[in-house]
Amino acid sequence: MASNDVETKSLSKQKRMDNLVDQIKQGKYTQIVVMVGAGISTSCGIPDFRSANTGLYSQIAIKYPELTDPTDIFSLKFFQKDPKPFFRLVKELYPEPGRFKPSKTHEFLKQLQDKNILQRVYTQNIDGLEFEAGLRDDLVIQAHGGFRTCRCIKCGATGDSDLVKKQVMDEVIPYCTNGCKKGVIKPDITFFGENLPQRFFNKYKTDLTVCDLLIVIGTSLKVYPFANMINDVGKIPRILINRDRVGARKSGAYLAELAQSGQYDPYILYSMSKQGMDFDNIDSDDFFLDGECDAVIERLSTRLGLDNNKPQKEEKDTEEEEEVSVEEISKALSLSEIK
Repeated sequence: MASNDVETKSLSKQKRMDNLVDQIKQGKYTQIVVMVGAGISTSCGIPDFRSANTGLYSQIAIKYPELTDPTDIFSLKFFQKDPKPFFRLVKELYPEPGRFKPSKTHEFLKQLQDKNILQRVYTQNIDGLEFEAGLRDDLVIQAHGGFRTCRCIKCGATGDSDLVKKQVMDEVIPYCTNGCKKGVIKPDITFFGENLPQRFFNKYKTDLTVCDLLIVIGTSLKVYPFANMINDVGKIPRILINRDRVGARKSGAYLAELAQSGQYDPYILYSMSKQGMDFDNIDSDDFFLDGECDAVIERLSTRLGLDNNKPQKEEKDTEEEEEVSVEEISKALSLSEIK
């Protein structure tokens, strides 16, 4: 594609994004669903899972050499055999007031709530910072569980979360006290091989049916069924805010190559052609805003008029500073180069 065509395509897509932001500000979208992952908490001092060298899994591989695979620390089978590595890890992650401060992205979610335009937040995170930011319990789905509840892995009896937390901090393995009194008590964090919390399944179909705007922030979209939520909404705008472009629709050339291989059923190929976000199509309402979550969100909040914490400008400087502000926002919200 010629460079002029790429530039024209980028400008067209940018105009659609500008229109969408204006419509959000004008109140057109009132049932926004937000999907968030570990990327919204990294600025709080909590590592994500998959980043090389700094991600949680790379750290686990160094700290816990007894694990064949770092993901085993969230394996129910391994936990049943040896729960100590898990409890040593979560001692560093347990939510405590003031331990981790919500990020600008968490504050953005609260602002959507306060504007009464938030349908639901679906979070992969177990840190509980959504609640720390002031989000209502009913508006948050912890898709991969959290620390607020716990239960015995042997008999299923519920445990005392405060007691379990104290025992974990004291490096004592918590055992069942209300049921069989033999099994280990595990916080209700979803391990590999476990079903997601029932509340996820109770809510997401309804939420995605009424959702009029989907915002996806700080996730690799590699863990299912959470990642498949982007495919279960209707024909609505979808915005990805992330360092990496993920969840993109497969290109026609790629699908044609698969078809020529003869290894894929035509129905499967057709289904694949409809899945993912169609960032490259200038006529689609799928948008990728690349960058660190907080940086993009801060500028988006300003554009939407949600950032009310900044000091008011002095009247004599308003015109000059407004020109700078518009320029910065335009640059900040520019889409990635469309290739």
